[in-house]
Amino acid sequence: MSRTLALIPALLLLTTACSEVQISGPSQPATLSVYGQAEVRAAPDRARFTAAVVSEGEEAEATLAANAEQSERLLAALAAAGVTTESLRTTGVRLQPLWSSRPRDADADWRPRITGYQARNQLEVATADLAGVGTLLAIAVRAGATDIQGVHFSLEEDGSARADAIRMATERALSEARTLAEAAGAGPGRILELRLDGASSQPPPMLRSAMMDARAEFASVPVEPGEVTVSASVSLTLAID
Repeated sequence: MSRTLALIPALLLLTTACSEVQISGPSQPATLSVYGQAEVRAAPDRARFTAAVVSEGEEAEATLAANAEQSERLLAALAAAGVTTESLRTTGVRLQPLWSSRPRDADADWRPRITGYQARNQLEVATADLAGVGTLLAIAVRAGATDIQGVHFSLEEDGSARADAIRMATERALSEARTLAEAAGAGPGRILELRLDGASSQPPPMLRSAMMDARAEFASVPVEPGEVTVSASVSLTLAID
């Protein structure tokens, strides 16, 4: 009991935001809790983006039909570029009226009226060919896409990177615990609790939306995939000998 009490001042001096020492009753050993975190960076192996075809016209049915025809051309162009049906997914189809703007000298009883219609068909494109993403963007624009939404890179399978991050986080927590205990003149005992607080993947910054002229003549859009960050954090509680 006297030896345990003698360790209290030294241990408390070493307590930080990610570690703590708890002194229990006479029948319970002192414990030490630490927190470990690690990150692993990996090259992405999957990319996706959305390409939308937007059409406007005076009649709703004709506008929707024109949009559908242009969307078919977009699908055909992507298929010709090697994008499979499984890698394509429609994420939105919309038809909405276009309303007149209120004039500055409008009468008190002025009401907006429908001047036309806008149809939008949005398609998500996924590919494992990261080097060809820029070419696909250019093909989509030439085929009629007028709105390209942010390009997103990810790992299709992040199990290996997650395992590495968890292992590194655990090793760091154990190392911190041993250093803290030894600096206080004690030895780390058995593990009382080991908890995985979280493990997740963080993709590289997404390339934001870009409006492109469908008549633009270019072979490819420069795209840099960056790296995916896989992080893990663990909490560890040890008994102090």
